[in-house]
This record gives sequence, C-alpha cells and structure tokens, in this order.
Amino acid sequence: MDSPSFVETFWAKLRRSTVLIVGFGERTGRAAAELFERRDVPYRISDAKPRSEIEPLLAGLRIDEEHVSCGVQSSEQLDGITDVLLSPGVPRTIPLVQEAERRRIPVRVDIDFLYELMADKGVVAITGTDGKTTTTALTGELLRPQGPVVIAGNIGVSPFAKVDEILTCRWVVLEVSSFMTERLSRFRPTISAILNIAEDHIDRYDCAEDY
Repeated sequence: MDSPSFVETFWAKLRRSTVLIVGFGERTGRAAAELFERRDVPYRISDAKPRSEIEPLLAGLRIDEEHVSCGVQSSEQLDGITDVLLSPGVPRTIPLVQEAERRRIPVRVDIDFLYELMADKGVVAITGTDGKTTTTALTGELLRPQGPVVIAGNIGVSPFAKVDEILTCRWVVLEVSSFMTERLSRFRPTISAILNIAEDHIDRYDCAEDY
C-alpha cells in the first residue's frame, strides 16, 4: 500500500463530506474535532447535554456556533450530513441515530471510522467484561520489540488522538468495549480476543443475551 497517497485520498474524500459528531465528550468528540480541523474536514456537533456542559470542550475550536447543537436532538441536524461519528457512550437506539440509519447515513464509532488508516498495520482488538485494560497494556508492551506500537481505544485515548502515530507504527493494540463493537462495518482486526463475558451494562442492554 502506498501510504502517503492512500492517506491523502482518505482525507480528500472526507473533505468532500460533512461529519456529524454525536456525543461530544473529551475522549472521542474533542479529539475528532481537533483532527478534522487540522485536516480541513467539515464537521458539526450534536449533543443532548446543555451547551454549558460541553462549552469547555469547545474552547479553541474554529467551529461556527450554528454548527453546534445542544439539548433536544432533531432530524434536521442530519440535513447535509454524509457521515455520523458516534461516541461509544451514545446508544444507537436514540432517535437521531435511528433516523441517520433510516437515511442510510453511515454511523460509525472511532475504530470503524479510522480503520482504513490502520488496515495495513497489525491490529489487535481486546474485549471482554473484565481485564481489558491490563491485557491491552501488556499486549502492547509484548509487541514493542517488533516495532512501534500504538495503544488506544477504551483504555483512555481515542484513535483520533493517535492518528499520526498510527500512520507510522507496526502494531495498533485496541481495548474495545461492547459499545464499540455494535454494528461494525469496516473494522477487521488481525488478532482479536474476548477475555470473558459476564452480565454487565444492564442500563444499556435489554438483557444479557443482547450484551
């Protein structure tokens, strides 16, 4: 794969798009916004929280006021949108996301959204109810003798914050939560592991089988 030209093609395509970030938190939303601005990708923000709660995260961003929607989320926020970046903590059952899927607008979490940039790397995805963080960190350390390693995901840092390092690394090791695995479309790790499954996140899932 010709990495420089491939990467530029990836960003050139996104520059012709408009991405709606749904759920604007520090880990995914802010990191994505900073990267989009650096790469001149048009984006907007939708968050159900009051404006006052996300205001500190907007500091320093160049986004127009009219492109930040807070509080009640409506289908009009999808007008002109070509892609939805969904923060993992936001359920896919909310009406805005369901409407996006009805309109066939791609709805992706960060590991799916950026997968094309890591597809030529060794990608390790580790999930399970317990032990993900420890196992992810240990796996990253074990792989370091083989070349540069990026550790990201649910471990505390979004891949959006590590894109430059991802482009030059040998391995990407990701802690993946159950929220991040819902309806993946692109993401295909080289190695994956499910450590264990116990009843969890009953506030998100209707039953253990769904989880």
